[in-house]
Amino acid sequence: MWPDFFSSCFFNKNTMKQMIPLLCCVFLFAGISCGSHRKSNEAGSNNWNEKGLVALGQLWGFLKYHHPAVAAGKYDWDVELMERIPGVLEAKSEKEWKRLLERWMDGLPPIPENPDKKVPDREAKSRPDYGELFNPDYFTPKTIDKIKYILENAVISSNYYIRVENGIINFDHEKAYEDVSYPDLSYRLLALFRHWNIINYFFPYRDLCDQKWSEVLVQMLPEFIKAKNEEEYILTCLKLESKIDDSHGFFVTDNPVFRQKQGLLHPAFNVRFIENKLIVRNFIGEGTYPKENIEIGDIITDINGEAVDSLVKKMLPYTPASNYAVKLRDIEPCILRGNASVMEVTILRDNKPLDLKILCYDLGQLDSIYKKAVPKKEAYQIINDNIGYVLSSECSASNRDRGISKVLSGTRGLIIDIRCYPGDYISFPFLKHLNQRSFPFSLVTIADVSYPGYFFIVNEDKDVPKRVQKKQNAYEKKIVVLVNEQTQSMAEDVTLGLQLATNVTVIGSTTAGADGAVAKFSLPGGIVTYMSGRGVYYPDRSDLQRKGVKIDEYIEPTIAGIKAGRDEVLERAIEIIEESDKPGNK
Repeated sequence: MWPDFFSSCFFNKNTMKQMIPLLCCVFLFAGISCGSHRKSNEAGSNNWNEKGLVALGQLWGFLKYHHPAVAAGKYDWDVELMERIPGVLEAKSEKEWKRLLERWMDGLPPIPENPDKKVPDREAKSRPDYGELFNPDYFTPKTIDKIKYILENAVISSNYYIRVENGIINFDHEKAYEDVSYPDLSYRLLALFRHWNIINYFFPYRDLCDQKWSEVLVQMLPEFIKAKNEEEYILTCLKLESKIDDSHGFFVTDNPVFRQKQGLLHPAFNVRFIENKLIVRNFIGEGTYPKENIEIGDIITDINGEAVDSLVKKMLPYTPASNYAVKLRDIEPCILRGNASVMEVTILRDNKPLDLKILCYDLGQLDSIYKKAVPKKEAYQIINDNIGYVLSSECSASNRDRGISKVLSGTRGLIIDIRCYPGDYISFPFLKHLNQRSFPFSLVTIADVSYPGYFFIVNEDKDVPKRVQKKQNAYEKKIVVLVNEQTQSMAEDVTLGLQLATNVTVIGSTTAGADGAVAKFSLPGGIVTYMSGRGVYYPDRSDLQRKGVKIDEYIEPTIAGIKAGRDEVLERAIEIIEESDKPGNK
C-alpha cells in the first residue's frame, strides 16, 4: 500500500515546476511596506479594539471547527464574522465587546451533554493550542465556560468547511471573493482570521514555526488593518503566509497591479547563491542574446545601486520556505526581475569590481527560449566506466523497468540524482532489488475534523520487527543519492524510501524540508495559499520538516566549480563508488 498511499499526495512534476516560480516572484525591490506606521481611516488603533479583534478572530475560528451547527454549514460564517467586526471596533470598553461575544455564543443552538466524549488514545505529534480562549482578559467567565463545554461535549463527524479524505485536506467551501481586488477592512480581517485559524487547527507543523502562532495573530493584525491599497494587502497576506515557515507555502495571485510591480523583464541569464554569494550560473538560450560581458561565475554584488545583501534582507520576510537554503532558492529567480529594459549591476570578477549595464527581456520570451534550449536528458544512464546514473526528473512509469534493469545489471555502483522533482515514484521499484530495513520509512500524521488541532500518527510501527530483509540476488554495490535545496516534497519522500536500503549513502546539502500532502485554501481577493497538510517524520520520530532529509556527507558546489563547469557533488559520488569498488571494500 505504501507507493499508492504516498504517490497520490504530491504535485506532479509539471505542477511543482510551475508553482515555485509563481510563489517566489512576489517581491518589491524597494519600499516594501505594509503601512504598519500609518494611521488607518477605517478603524481606530486603540488597544481595546485590537484586543477585542484578537478575541473575535480566535472565537470565530474555534466555533467554526468545534460547534456542530456551524460545522454543519447552517450559517454563513464569513458573514457572521463581518457583522460583528463593527461592534467590536466601536465598543467603548472591554466590557462592551466581551458582552457582545458572549451574546453571540448565547445565540447558537444548545449542545447536548456527552459524558462519553474523549480524545482517542493514539499518539499525537501535534496538539491544539487554544490561544487566549481561556484567558479572562479576553473573555467573560460565562464565555469561557461555554467554550469548555463545547470542547467536552460537542461531537463533529464532518465539517462543511474542511474535508479529510485519505489523509488529504480539502478546504472546498472557503470563498475567494475574486471580485474584490482591494477588500475593505471586514474582508481583510476575514483573510487574517481564516488563514490564522486554518494554520492553528490544521497545519501539522504549527509548533515548528519560528514564531509562536498565537503571537502571529497579534503581530499581523495592525498590518491588515492599515494596508491602504491592494498592493499592500497582498504583501501583508504574503508576509502572513511566510510565517508558517513551510516550503509548501505557495502563494498565488493573478492581480495585474501586483504582477506589474513584481517586474516583467529579466536578464538573459540565471543566478544561484553559492558560498553565500549571488553567482551567474548559466545563460538562457545559448547564443540567442548577447552576453553583455557577463561570464559564468561572476559574483553580483549590487543591483541598480543596492547591495544584494540588502535586497535579500528585504525579501526574506516575504519568502515562504522551511529553511534559509530554500528561501535563497526562491529568491534566485526573482532578484533580477524589473520593468526597465536596462539593469545596472556591479560584479566581482577575479576580485575586481566591474559596473555593467545589462539588457533585460520579456519573461515569457525568455521562458520560451529556455524550454527550446534545454535538451532532453536520458533518465537511466551508464557513466564513468560502468557506474549507473539515474536522473529522477526524467524517470517515468514507461521507462522504469527497463531503466532499473539497465543501471543495476553488473554496474560498479549506482548514483540516483534527486536534485530535482522526480517524474516517477522510484524508491519502491528500486527497493525490490535491495536489502532493506523492514520498518516503515516514515511516520505519518493526519488531521481529524472531529478533533481539530490534533495530528495523530496513522502508521504506528511498534509491532514491526526491526530487522533487515535480505533479497535473493540483491544489488549490493554502493548507491549514492544526491540531494540539495531542489529536493522537495515527493523528492524528499523518494529519498526517505531509498534510505531504507542498507547500501545507500545520501550526499549533498540541505533539502527543502517539506514532505507530505499539500493543501490549499483561498483568501479574499482571489489569493490562493498552500501549506503542508500532513505530517511526515523519520521512524525515530525526528523531524524532516524544515530540517530536510538526513544527509550522510554534506557537500555543496563552490564558485570555482561553477566557473569551471564542474558538478562537484556528482564528482564526489563517483569517488565514493570508486572507493567502495576497490578490492577488500564493500
